[in-house]
Amino acid sequence: MAEHFDIRERHLLCDLFLELGPDVPTLCEGWTAFDLATHLVVRERSLRGGPGILLGDKFPALAKATESAQEREHAKGFPAVVGLVRAGPPLATKLISKFINLNEFVIHHEDLRRANGRGPRQGIDDLQDALWKLYGHAARLTPGLPKGFGMELKRPNGSTITTGKAPRVTISGEPIEIGLYLFGRHGASKATVSGDPAAVAAFGGADLGL
Repeated sequence: MAEHFDIRERHLLCDLFLELGPDVPTLCEGWTAFDLATHLVVRERSLRGGPGILLGDKFPALAKATESAQEREHAKGFPAVVGLVRAGPPLATKLISKFINLNEFVIHHEDLRRANGRGPRQGIDDLQDALWKLYGHAARLTPGLPKGFGMELKRPNGSTITTGKAPRVTISGEPIEIGLYLFGRHGASKATVSGDPAAVAAFGGADLGL
C-alpha cells in the first residue's frame, strides 16, 4: 500500500515541478524547486552524498560529499533531474526506499504546492488513510521529538495515535496537516496544537524537520 502511494506522489510531484519550473520557492528555507528535486535525486541515488543529508550537521566531510553530489546533479539541468526523480531509486536502494518514501514525497509535494499558493488537496482520503497508518507505526521514531514529553495525534474522525508518557501535546488535523507540523512546516500546517503548556512549548520550538 505505501509503495503504491509513494509512486503516485512521486509522479504528481514531478508533474508539478515541470508545471511550475525550476526557480519557484518551496517551504524548505532557501531552496527552489530545482534544489528540492536535486535533493531527492541525491537522497535516492548517491551512496556517497546521501548520508550527509541526515548526518552532515555532525560530520562536515559527509556534508561536503552531499554538497558535491548536489552540484553534480544540478549541472545536468532541471528536466534531467526531474526525470531522475520520476524514474525512482536504483536497485541498490530500492528495497529500503519503499519503506521510507511515502512520507518523504507527501511532505515535499506539499512543500512545493503550498509555497506557491496552493492549499490543502481535496478528495484524497485514501492517501490520508495510508499516511495515518504509517504514522501509527512510525510516530515515536520521528526525528527530533522533545525528550520528556508524549504526543497524541488526532484525526477529525476521532482516531488517535498516542506515544510517550504525559505531559503530552495533542496535534489535531488530517494526517497531511499533522505531518507538515511534525516535520517543521508549522506555518503551512492546518493542524491545531493543544495540551500541556510545557509540551506545547517544547514541540513548538523543536526541530522535527524532514
